[in-house]
Amino acid sequence: MNTVNNYIAQVRHLAERNWIKAVSIAEEGIKAFPNEPLLYAELGYLYIQKENHKGAIEYFTKALKYAPDNNEYIFNLGTTYLKLEKFEESIKAYDRAKSYVPEILFNKTYAYRMTDNTEKEFDCLKQMADNKYRKEEIYVSLLTHLFIKKDNKAFKKYLEIAESLNFESPGIMYIKGWCFLKKNNYLAAYIEFSKMDQRGFSLDIFGTRYYEAAKAISKNDQALEILNRIINDFPDHEEARSLRAEEYLERGQNPDSSGDLQFLYEADNMYYDKNVKLIGAQRKKIKRVLKHRKFNLEKKD
Repeated sequence: MNTVNNYIAQVRHLAERNWIKAVSIAEEGIKAFPNEPLLYAELGYLYIQKENHKGAIEYFTKALKYAPDNNEYIFNLGTTYLKLEKFEESIKAYDRAKSYVPEILFNKTYAYRMTDNTEKEFDCLKQMADNKYRKEEIYVSLLTHLFIKKDNKAFKKYLEIAESLNFESPGIMYIKGWCFLKKNNYLAAYIEFSKMDQRGFSLDIFGTRYYEAAKAISKNDQALEILNRIINDFPDHEEARSLRAEEYLERGQNPDSSGDLQFLYEADNMYYDKNVKLIGAQRKKIKRVLKHRKFNLEKKD
């Protein structure tokens, strides 16, 4: 006679080899053991494998009927709703978890963000940070939120936690530099961005802020060199192009020698031709440079 474990072993053995047979055996097991959550969950996993979200929801819901506190089933049910962009349903599913599960909180944060529930999103971020969950984006979002709220005490607390985790990616260093820049502490911002540069992070991430900090502390030659490096690596970087054109104009030099004005002129016309509204700081910078251009530019074919 087959046991629950025998049915599960057969299902897992066949899952990749013969999916239909695996489903059949799981259903056979449910008939033999109708109150066994493991078998309903196995069917749920099989439907996840085929991205059959409706089937996964059905069987993880049934599994939770017999194992209501199983966080793995709760996670899979909520995440399936999340994939369907049914954010309210995903939150309700995740709310069934009675203990701290960082993966559930992380996904729940996204669901709250997508339903514009900033307060609940913020609470989830704090819970994960208080438990030192190792996902850098948590701390970047949390620190940005705290900086905007001007909650300096909490900002300092969570920055210390984030730095203690020694993330290898640039997010925390960038947020520190950005905050220093916003507070007009240009030297501190410059030091943070210099650290990022020394560690080889892409200038596409922080280069124009690095330029601003360098220029603010009168490192004008280095500031221009930073722009040159950005454009060398990312030729279509419009903000860097517009900043470099402004640099040349300020220095009384011909900004078209590098092709920046022609590039910006064509970019501006491209947006205009497509009837896209010119918005944001980047487009404003482009239009400001073009307004002051001193050279007769014609759009190239």
